[in-house]
Amino acid sequence: MTLTSPPPNFISMGHLTFDVNIVDNGTPSSHIPGGAAAYSALTAQKHGLSTGVITSVGDDYPVQQILSGVDVRVTDSEHTATFANYYDAGDRTQVLMASGSRITQSAVPPNWTRPDVLFVSPLLHELPTDCVNWFEPKLSCLVPSGWLRRWAQDGAINHADTLPPFRGKKWDVIVVSDAE
Repeated sequence: MTLTSPPPNFISMGHLTFDVNIVDNGTPSSHIPGGAAAYSALTAQKHGLSTGVITSVGDDYPVQQILSGVDVRVTDSEHTATFANYYDAGDRTQVLMASGSRITQSAVPPNWTRPDVLFVSPLLHELPTDCVNWFEPKLSCLVPSGWLRRWAQDGAINHADTLPPFRGKKWDVIVVSDAE
């Protein structure tokens, strides 16, 4: 007999990432694990919520170390999304070094479709804008920064002025930064 754990109350979706920071033309940092999906899941876990992450990440990301105690469902990817962040006098310029794979509806476990909180944070268009339709959450929250990002062949990132069209359900909460 196989016991299955109950589905998480808090589900976060989006790429897990590495950041390489270069401050005032100094030495680049090592690959720092991050991503809004990781940060939101760790915050929810610290507040006592059972937590799950649906992501796309390469084998090089320390999932078990960073997200210990979080139920992580991974879509395999050749690369982990990686950003170079250049800080100069407080301003940040981002360059995309590597991108992870897309996350599709098939990555969502069937019993994960009714969370208390759904937190979606695409970083590089890895999720479709209608992914909220995959769920029946009590509360849906979107941080759409990845749907606003555009990048050139050299990886230089800039931001679009508008979000792509949404279809289906509306988000309960959308959070954007001043830069967006």
